[in-house]
Amino acid sequence: MKKTFYTLFILLTFLLSLPASAQQEKVNTKFGNPTKEELEMTEYAYDKEASAVILYSDVDTRYEMYDEDFWVVTEVKTRIKILKEDGKDHANVQLVYYRPEEGQYKEDINSVKATAFNMVDGKVEKTKMESNLIFRERIDDKQMVLKFSVPKVQVGTVVEYQYEKRSNMSYEIDTWYAQHSIPTAYCHYHLQIPEFFQFSVEMRGHELDKMDQERKAAGFNFQTTSGSLQCSGSDYSYTGHNLSALKAENFIWSLSDVCNKVTADFHTFAVRGSVHKEYTTTWEKIDEMLMKDESFGGRMRRADPLKKEMTEAGIFDIEDQTQRIEACYDMLMKKFNWNGKYRLFGRSVRDIEKDGGGSNADLNFILINMLRDARIDAFPVVMSSRDNGTIPMTHPSINALNTFVVGIADTDSTLLFLDSSAEYGAINVIPSNLLSSHGRVVGEKVKLAGKWFNLQAASQGKQTTLVKAVLQQDGILKGTISSRYNGNSAAYKRRKFREAKDSLAYISEMAKDLNAEIKAYNIKNAYEHTEAVNDETGFEMNCNAADGMIYLQIGNLLPFSEAPFTKEKRTLPVDMPYRDYFNITFSITLPDGYAVEEIPKPSLVSLEGNDIVFTKKLSATGNTLNILVRMAINKTYYLANEYQNLKKTFEVIAEQCNDIIVIKKTS
Repeated sequence: MKKTFYTLFILLTFLLSLPASAQQEKVNTKFGNPTKEELEMTEYAYDKEASAVILYSDVDTRYEMYDEDFWVVTEVKTRIKILKEDGKDHANVQLVYYRPEEGQYKEDINSVKATAFNMVDGKVEKTKMESNLIFRERIDDKQMVLKFSVPKVQVGTVVEYQYEKRSNMSYEIDTWYAQHSIPTAYCHYHLQIPEFFQFSVEMRGHELDKMDQERKAAGFNFQTTSGSLQCSGSDYSYTGHNLSALKAENFIWSLSDVCNKVTADFHTFAVRGSVHKEYTTTWEKIDEMLMKDESFGGRMRRADPLKKEMTEAGIFDIEDQTQRIEACYDMLMKKFNWNGKYRLFGRSVRDIEKDGGGSNADLNFILINMLRDARIDAFPVVMSSRDNGTIPMTHPSINALNTFVVGIADTDSTLLFLDSSAEYGAINVIPSNLLSSHGRVVGEKVKLAGKWFNLQAASQGKQTTLVKAVLQQDGILKGTISSRYNGNSAAYKRRKFREAKDSLAYISEMAKDLNAEIKAYNIKNAYEHTEAVNDETGFEMNCNAADGMIYLQIGNLLPFSEAPFTKEKRTLPVDMPYRDYFNITFSITLPDGYAVEEIPKPSLVSLEGNDIVFTKKLSATGNTLNILVRMAINKTYYLANEYQNLKKTFEVIAEQCNDIIVIKKTS
């Protein structure tokens, strides 16, 4: 069962290409014989911008018996049409599979064949891939990758390849993805499961109207050394036609969450009158498996490698718990570097020290031990990162987990969160990719073990800004912008400042955004791991002025003066990074003898249920114009059918931000 600790998705991403013309009503399912229409195709009728198209994809998964044991066998056949130069990459295939250096559970890929078909002088030229073009490489001690590149591929080539994957992990069936980064003209998935193996099989996606599915009873006959083993079971068939390409869009974390796919989650193995065994049917059993694994639970039982340095730094003597947590986190972040990878299991401290860093799991296990030595109740909160897809809560599966963050008991029912990948973060300020709606506490003798937490509820952004300025008769607006950024807004500000080439480059970019001249700039806590960042900007900007009228526009000083959604239609949901709040106050001194021509009524823009609320209020006291702008993004996830209302709401907000305030000379 060790294999269940690792994510085993074969990279069917390179199955991502296959074309079919609008006139092609019948799919050619005979391998080695692309049709004349396929060879002469120059564009895909349903997506004329496509660089390649999957003309035909067939995946057949079944059970076979070898050495008195059940194996899962999957045969894959793919036909791809290369339509443009950048589509040639789809002839380079990489297949990752589970092949540990030790252990009985394993996968293998064999029977690899590939052919390129080209039209040369009106005739079909067929080029087979030689076996010496197939390479296998070890990724780590548990995974390998098989690579091959189909020869003689150019624009217009039809590529075919096939392979067979065998696995003795009978309790795992790979997720079948019907959609890929290029369109799919036709795909078929055939899945046969004998009654001994009980799976929850489900089809999901956003283009299910283009899918057909069928389930029927089936009979099986397995040959064993003791004779024939007969049983019933289920036969599943799924077919997709003219499926669109999955293309990255703003506010989408994981395309695998929204694509058409079939998942099979295993829960029971049972032979009538004989064996009945359940596998990971509950999250409690998954917790137990994790804690028994040396690369997870074992890492939590190791000594703290920084204990001596913590003693010398006086961390154990810090009375305030928050400051003690921050001191541990700051020391870890200065000592080790995050390598950009998210993992669930950790390596040895020796390897981490040798490399000078590691994955977030590597460093988080060290942080947990540091915090525990510092009298802080810390433990892993396991999850699926947002780009890895959501956890199927109805079917507990360890394969759905790919990482964890560090949880700290705050009260009897609330947690604080930290993660070593948050280079610009702090307590409860972790990367947006880790703001999962489902994180589970794991640990021995941990009071909150087994509890689920919504990390999005604990994390948010907040900006509080005061703009004090003087407006001159010639339309020059001079002043200062004083801001405080909290939570994820602070992390965003740190990242922008620290990733700029230098401070001058940062200020230059700011001047461009504000359409103003920056006279001075100062930032505090840009390099600390604190909850807040403060900055102050001295600025000067021009407003149109003529004939005793000044036209004041504050849109450039607001962070939401441009609507983020411009596409007329959207088929995918919208998933914003985190809840966000803004409170911006303007105090503008007007020139003597000038006043606002007309104070508009307070404006209110809101999305149904106060999911988004925007308010703007103007008032005048003497020669001072006061403007208060507030905005709250309370909901982060919107379905595709909510897109039009969301788009319109932001458009109206942008209009309100860019309204022109007329200042008129009165004397």
